[in-house]
Amino acid sequence: MPLFEVSRKSHFRRYVGKNITWESIVSSLSINTSDKFRLAKIRESLIESEAERFYFLIALEVFDIVNNNERRFVRKNGQEVIMFECLAFVMSVVTNILNPEEEDYELITNVKFKSIDKFFNMSLLNESDVEDAFISRFGMYDVAQKSTKKESFLITTFTRMLTSINNGVYFSDARYRSQDPLEINFLSVAQKSFSHIYTRLERFVSMIPDRDFD
Repeated sequence: MPLFEVSRKSHFRRYVGKNITWESIVSSLSINTSDKFRLAKIRESLIESEAERFYFLIALEVFDIVNNNERRFVRKNGQEVIMFECLAFVMSVVTNILNPEEEDYELITNVKFKSIDKFFNMSLLNESDVEDAFISRFGMYDVAQKSTKKESFLITTFTRMLTSINNGVYFSDARYRSQDPLEINFLSVAQKSFSHIYTRLERFVSMIPDRDFD
């Protein structure tokens, strides 16, 4: 099975790097809340659009962490596959770490499903493989909801996915295998990635305009 599908689709990493910045997200969320009627009208769509941009940008930043630490691994397996893993990890960390009682939890987490469609349109990977892999990853990562050590579980799962791919498993076939040893280099990358996502998520949530305008 070929790693990349020949298509007219643009490159996801290139698109994100060119069109999304942290400063632009901050700017979009820093709207004038004195106009409460305008804010009430656009608040939900604003959160959804910026949450999607947040997912994409932080996935790219996590990719850079992986690439900076494991350049040979990325070169061997291709940017598209590693970019996919980073996006799935970011989405899953947000879903499992963000407090479900957070006012905008559903808006922030549900937009990931819309974001997947955009990833389809920009990725060079086979679309059916990507769809199967997303379903598989979310199923794996969401087990964290039952864990008393969510952070450790999420980090371990990301480590196992990177290890599996490094061992030659095609990304859509990668599975969580608790019996497989953890590779220390990937564990370190996963820990750095989680810390980065967590810090960015705290900042993102803190910038969302309050629903209560008074």
